[in-house]
Amino acid sequence: MKLSSCNIKLDNEGKEIVQHKSAMFPISFYDDNLHIDKVPWHWHDDFELLIVTEGSILVKTGIREFKLQEGEGCFINSEILHTVLPLDKDCAKLHSLVYHPRLVGGSRDQIIWHKYIQPIIDNNSIDSVVFHISKEWNQHIINQIDSIWHILLEEVPGYEIKVRNELSDILFMIHNHCPGELKQISQKDLRNTNRVKKMLEYIQNNYMKKIIVADLARCSVISESECLRCFKEIIGIPPIQYVKEFRIQKATELLKTTNMKVSDVGFACGFQDMSYFAKTFEKLVGCTPSKYS
Repeated sequence: MKLSSCNIKLDNEGKEIVQHKSAMFPISFYDDNLHIDKVPWHWHDDFELLIVTEGSILVKTGIREFKLQEGEGCFINSEILHTVLPLDKDCAKLHSLVYHPRLVGGSRDQIIWHKYIQPIIDNNSIDSVVFHISKEWNQHIINQIDSIWHILLEEVPGYEIKVRNELSDILFMIHNHCPGELKQISQKDLRNTNRVKKMLEYIQNNYMKKIIVADLARCSVISESECLRCFKEIIGIPPIQYVKEFRIQKATELLKTTNMKVSDVGFACGFQDMSYFAKTFEKLVGCTPSKYS
């Protein structure tokens, strides 16, 4: 099975567009180097499993954040806002699996979906689950994620059945272990996360235009002060700083994938002053746009 690129594409709502190899076998797998490919804040309908293969990373879900060292992993639930950042300055690599719940649960009117899949999706205490090597059932899941990743890579005979069986076992363990171990997410945190999703959606649709805090407050139907507080609490930086970083990320994508002039890229990404664009780009990327392209 073909290894997928880590170039995350978002739709107009800020959701990741996950392009599985087949609708009949909805799973993609990735070999990510976080120092090369950035992972923007996003969410998707799919479940996600990942393990750190080299270095260390920071996973943020908007509700919580946690560090993962080499050999550790995690599960991210459907529709959960999240990002992954490198912690090790030299190396931060991971293997990930992104798959639709129906791969294990079938259709929504089947018993497996109702008994095991829907309770995980609906349990707001399971935004994510961390797998540490110190727990036996965690280590078992880490080994299974690694096994699934290599089965997909090698396409061993009957790999579809092997993958589905392994994923079913992982979800069964999450279903059995997690409800008693995790705290419920507060309604306040859920409300704030949904507000930030609306702001990210607005940024995704309008980053090429002028964006001010009032625009983001208006789209999420809150005051400007609440907008600033809410956004920084979930994302960790002020919204205008995020807009600037998002624009630079879009600029790197255009420089890598098109033959556009640097000035045209700057304008396309919402920068009206090319000197400011070049200065901001160099500060965030480490080189000028002309050298990057």
